[in-house]
Amino acid sequence: MSGTRALEQWDLPADNRLVSHQASDAPVAVEFVEAQLEKIASSRAFSTADRLRHFLRFVVEQSIRGQAAALKEWVIGVQVFDRGKSFDPRLDAIVRVEAGRLRAKLADYYRIEGRHDRVWIELPKGAYAPVFRERNFIPSDAEPMRNEHSNGLTATADTLATSGLSSIVVLPFVNLSIDPENEYFSDGLTEEVINALARIPGLRVIARSTAFRYKGQAQDVRRVGAELHVTAALEGSVRRMGTRIRITAQLIETANCFHIWSNTYEREVKDILAIQQEIADNIRGMVRVQFPNSSRPPERNSSSNVEAYDLYLRGIYFEGKRSVEGFAKGLEYLQNSANIDVSCSPTFARLASSYTLQAAYGLADPTVAMTRARQAVTRALEIDDNLAEAHASSGCINALYSWNWAAADRDFRRALELNSGVPEVHHRYAFFYLAPTGRGEEALSHIQQAKNLDPMSLVLHAAECAVLVWGRQLEAAIERGCKTVELEPTYYPGHMYLSWAYRRCGMRTQAIERAEEAVRLSAGTPLSLGGLGLAYAAAGKSDEARKVLEQIQQRPYIASTSIASIYAAIGEIEEALKWLERARQERSPGLVYLRVASWNERVRSDPRFDELVRAVGLC
Repeated sequence: MSGTRALEQWDLPADNRLVSHQASDAPVAVEFVEAQLEKIASSRAFSTADRLRHFLRFVVEQSIRGQAAALKEWVIGVQVFDRGKSFDPRLDAIVRVEAGRLRAKLADYYRIEGRHDRVWIELPKGAYAPVFRERNFIPSDAEPMRNEHSNGLTATADTLATSGLSSIVVLPFVNLSIDPENEYFSDGLTEEVINALARIPGLRVIARSTAFRYKGQAQDVRRVGAELHVTAALEGSVRRMGTRIRITAQLIETANCFHIWSNTYEREVKDILAIQQEIADNIRGMVRVQFPNSSRPPERNSSSNVEAYDLYLRGIYFEGKRSVEGFAKGLEYLQNSANIDVSCSPTFARLASSYTLQAAYGLADPTVAMTRARQAVTRALEIDDNLAEAHASSGCINALYSWNWAAADRDFRRALELNSGVPEVHHRYAFFYLAPTGRGEEALSHIQQAKNLDPMSLVLHAAECAVLVWGRQLEAAIERGCKTVELEPTYYPGHMYLSWAYRRCGMRTQAIERAEEAVRLSAGTPLSLGGLGLAYAAAGKSDEARKVLEQIQQRPYIASTSIASIYAAIGEIEEALKWLERARQERSPGLVYLRVASWNERVRSDPRFDELVRAVGLC
């Protein structure tokens, strides 16, 4: 590379340090170089090149520290390639050979994964000190004027900061730790940053399930921005070394890949909450200009106990797997976290949600699970009455177990008032309150609001299919169910709800096929088995439906509502009503769908059904 000059370091404040690149250009901010280094190190091109990654990191970090002149062949051989002090570069060409490989690897990276990156790191031939430059890849008619301020930001970044960010996606932070088991930590950090940003008024934040669809992929930030309709993307990496962590985060404008903000944090693990808040506050400062009347929301009451917080991150990591085993393991970690730190409201709110979902999916006795959920949410609200997720959990319990619909409505409305940027609040209000009470159009409206925040969420796509089935909008339900299965063929609720739609349309073969696939993928959860029994019954296959009844009754917890629905579908009304009464005594969550479920048609004329509907509070 001709025209380059030696790397220098100016005597400026730490977060305004600059490193030079080409002589004719302004220097590049150190934090941008550090962020680019982490991005390259976590790329697919370098994922299996440990030695080259170590080589690159060493020469970049030494240059940033002002030691570029000391990057001689002997130093690199000893420090990077573990040659002894007797290393003689004249006899051992290891450094020259690996430097050639590093140049080629960097070229591969910038040709594919890094083709839109603003900052380039290069290793000139004949030298070992890297050079840093910002390339102008935007067409000349779209290229903004450079801002020569010492902060290293471009005019476009300043413009965006002035006009205010309106939307953002937090891409999964990359785990650069030696131990791959620390992935739960980087994933958990990503979710917690999302949660912190979601509390900023006026900022649309893409939720976890959509953001994590991009995990492990080389991303073109402009494509991500176009797909999700966001103006900025936050990406970063995490390296955990014992009790210390190194977190790099960079905010990028999706329209042109300009770096808006970047920082690197090297702290103790116990400072992780402060780092999350600092990241959120930096981004919030760019939003406030556009929304001047918003004040800084109160901070979440997160755990200050390192062990408890670590268990909490493990819990949400396993919950995110969306499997029966994942839910069980996540619940265990969350309970252990709550046992250690009894003053962390998010942990108790999450714990309440986990217990509630266990009961709702028929995986646990509701008299046990919902009692524990109520205890957990009560504690969460005692600690922090302004936590939206806690009020939403309370709403779920009041609807699904207490059957106190007025209280449930107040809880959900309060949650939305506190933070309407949480898609789970909209989803649960729609699915557990509005749809069961016959307010299907309102339910669909809230699901759409949730999808605006989480457009690729499998949960939301599947929930929309179910609500459409309950509202007898069957053509739309089939379309949505097929889309869910297309998005993720291994997600069993997608198959289950699509089976419901096919069954209501009289498409019996397709209903059985989807129901059987749901059972296979879920390893036979009560809800999926219930759907299969209904599909068999609708096709006149009573013997097969009875075999499903036997399977359900062999489980540790017998889901009364699932059994009742199959008996009703095969015409055994007395058995159906007997199991419905048992479900009432257990306060089974499935009973809240009595008014909208399709299997109730054969029992609706019995007076005992009306009594049951009144008992659940659905009159």
